[in-house]
Formats: sequence, C-alpha cells, structure tokens
Amino acid sequence: MGKAQAPAKGQTVTALFEAQVKRTPGAVAIVHDGRRVTYAQLDSMANRRANWLVAHGFGPERFCGIVMDHGPEQIATILAVVKAGGAYIPIEPSFPHGRIASILRQAEVACVFTQHRHAALFEGAELLIFEDEGFSRFPSVPPIRQPKPENALYALFTSGTTGEPKGVVVEHRNVWNYVLAFQEEFAPRPSDRMLQNSVCTFDIFVEEVFPILSSGGALAIPTPEEQSSTEALVDFCEREGVTMLSGFPYLLSDINKLRVPKGLRLAISGGDTLRREHVDNLVGKVDVYNTYGPTETTVVCTYYHYTDPTIPTRTVPVGSSILGCTLRVLDRQGSPVKPGEMGQLCITGNGVARGYLDNPEETAARFVDSPFGDGRMYLSGDLGRLSADGTVEFVRRADDQTMIDGRRVEPGEVESVMYRYPGVAEAVVVPWLDDDEYPYLVAYLTCSKPVIMSRLRGFLERYLPEYMIPDSFRQLASMPLTDNGKIDRGSLPKVARRTAQGR
Repeated sequence: MGKAQAPAKGQTVTALFEAQVKRTPGAVAIVHDGRRVTYAQLDSMANRRANWLVAHGFGPERFCGIVMDHGPEQIATILAVVKAGGAYIPIEPSFPHGRIASILRQAEVACVFTQHRHAALFEGAELLIFEDEGFSRFPSVPPIRQPKPENALYALFTSGTTGEPKGVVVEHRNVWNYVLAFQEEFAPRPSDRMLQNSVCTFDIFVEEVFPILSSGGALAIPTPEEQSSTEALVDFCEREGVTMLSGFPYLLSDINKLRVPKGLRLAISGGDTLRREHVDNLVGKVDVYNTYGPTETTVVCTYYHYTDPTIPTRTVPVGSSILGCTLRVLDRQGSPVKPGEMGQLCITGNGVARGYLDNPEETAARFVDSPFGDGRMYLSGDLGRLSADGTVEFVRRADDQTMIDGRRVEPGEVESVMYRYPGVAEAVVVPWLDDDEYPYLVAYLTCSKPVIMSRLRGFLERYLPEYMIPDSFRQLASMPLTDNGKIDRGSLPKVARRTAQGR
C-alpha cells in the first residue's frame, strides 16, 4: 500500500533552496509585520551567518540551538545553520528554563542563536545575538562546504518516559523526500502563500517552511497580535493572500466555525484526530487533507484528500502512503492485517529518521530492520485499522502516550518530574477524555508529608511546557492496586476537566 519510492538523487534542503534563489531572486519569500523579504535577501542574510559559523569551526553533525521569535530572522538563521553543514535545534522562548537547559545539555550544542530580549534564558552557552553587526563582514555567498544527504538537518525534542525530553534526529535526505512528496501532492506555485503559524518545535513548522521555499512561494508569518484570535488570524490570511495552511484540527475547527478565508485553496490537518465536524464548512470550498506521521518519520507519511462528508466514521481516515514512504498495518506477529482488522502502524522508506539523539537503546527498540526487505522500519506504537480501499484509519495509541493540543506527551515524563518534588511518595498521571473527546491530564499522588498543590504545579512549570502540566491534581490516601501489587490505573477516579480546551 506504498507509493513508488522517490529517486535517490542525493539532494539536500540547502540545494533545493539555493536552486530556487537562482530561479527567482527577486520574488518575495517572506511577508511579516509589513516587511517583504525576497529570496535574494533571505539568502544573503543566511549566507553571512553561515560563513561566520564555518569560519569558527562549525560543521557537520554539530548542533546549534535557535531560540528566536518567529519572523524572517528566525528563518534566515535556520538556513544559515544548515548551509554551514550543521543541524539546528528549535526551542520556543516560552519554554521553561529547566527544559531549555536539558535540551541544550543533551545536544551538546556548539552555540545558540537568539535575540537580546531572550539572552537571559541561557547559562553556560555561547550566544550569537542575531541583531549584532558582527556578521556583516562575512561573504553573502553560500559557503564552499555543503552538507551531505546523510547529515543531520535538525533534532526535534519530544516527550520522553525518563523525565527528560528526547531528541529525534532528522537528516537532509528525509526532509528532501518530504519536499518532493509535498510538491507531488499539492503542486505549490510561485503565487502560493503558506501561513507560517506553527511553533518551530513541531513538525508542522517543517511542512510550512521547506516545501514552499523550494517552490518559489512565500511564507506569511503573523505577529502575536495577528495570532491573538481566530478572527485576527483569518483577517491576516485574507490581507496577505494566504492560499495554503497546515495546522492542528483545532485550528481548522476554529476557522471552520468562523469563515473560510478568501483565496484559501488548501487546508492540511495533522498532529491529532480530525473529525467531520471540524471541517464540515471547509469541505467543498477548499481542498481538505488529513495526515498522519510521527516525528520519527519526518512530518507525515500519509495523505487523505477528504471530499466526502458522508463517510461512515466520525473520524476522518489518515489515508495512504506518500511518495517515498510505505505505511503498513501489522499484527502482533508482524504480518499485514486484512481489511477491517486493527494493527500497529509501521513505516519504512525515505522519511524514516536516523533515530534518537544519544539513545541507542530506544533507537534499536523502535527502528528495526524491515522484514519486507525495504530498509529500516519505524514501529510507531499507534494502532490503526485497514479499510477495504487500502486507506488507514487511526484508532489510538497502544500505550499510555497521548496527544495534548497536538503535542506528544508521555505521562511517564510528567510522573518523573513529580517524583523530584519533596513529599511526593507515589505519582501517576492519567490521560482522560472530556465531553468533546479531547484528552487532558490528571495527576494522582500519595504524599509522605504535606504537599501544597499550587507549589507542586509551580515546580512542574519550571521543567515542563504548559501543555504537559496536569489539568488537576488529586491526592489519595493510597493507590488502588491490582492483584499482583501494581498500581491499578483503571480504578483511579475520573476527575472532570477544569479548564477549557486549549488551542
């Protein structure tokens, strides 16, 4: 059920972008806050910083942290790092100090690109302030040394079970394949403008940026004020002529309830379950696509063009394999399931990432040799059902992992941080579903001495992003146990959701 593999021409993301610069140097590449940045200007900004990095010994398989506000400078910095042959690690400035420090430590970053207003976030790292003028004396042409397809392009850090985030290392060849798949399916044109609305730490950011900058279109980056409400964002899309957007189902649902932006031709959903009611007003007016794919398989590995609102299931299928990838639904013996049966979603092909940063044990457990003879296979841990027409429906996780606001969360990571707090004797974090079937977290704990829950929450906020903080905390006299003495998670009392669904 996979598409033909993309030809292995050995291209890189930098080569794709630089080829586009040569084709359309004067075309607009980015619109942001009243600015218009051309391909030639963006390339020059990136090249000066890339040549600075090369002159200071930065090169292949070295990581550079990028902690910047969204805008042309951030995009130019990302391009600079990969032009220099290295890999970037995106970090949102809103991340807790403890999480930023953990990511920088694990990646052994050579330097951090940031801005003056965020410099206080860091300790012990060499900081490169984008606003500084020290780069201007370096050449505005690409560095002589170019990255190779097998070089790391970026590492995205996701939730891990050990109390620390884990980094997924993605190579140039992986993203190059995704750019080709995107171009084949959606045929981006120079007249297209893609909304760059996603945070840089999520795969959607990669989907927004690299395919468009390889196709001659422009990125439309809203300011925080233009992101402050759905109405403000739709107004921005109409004002800047946005034709394509990608986002979580919640974004599509909010737009669906308000109005379809004039000029929009494509809406892509990813990162969580898409339901019919999320897009019932969009279908028929724009091309609506649902997607599926873990970070470990580079953005997504399936597309589903949703055109029929009368499908029998409430959830929209995730579709079938994209160019260069093969998605299989396998049973516990590793054999393909029959139509109507459920199994684990397993992916092979050019999108399968290198593995986890400095974590060979988990890499070996999740990335295995394919029994079908088509290279490495990623075992997702997700369960899906194969339809008679060959498309796939996502069902659920096979373990405790969940998605909160489209982000992967391992309850074990939250539990590990809770155990660091004095007085917490036992900690269990359980994902529940609210009335709209959106997941939220509840923390259950027993204590060896009095614990003030507001202070425990404040402690967690030092190490975990907001979406990983439990909605509620419930202290118990003792944990319910199974017959063999393990905590019986199924017997923990459900606690109603306190907060409204996040966006």
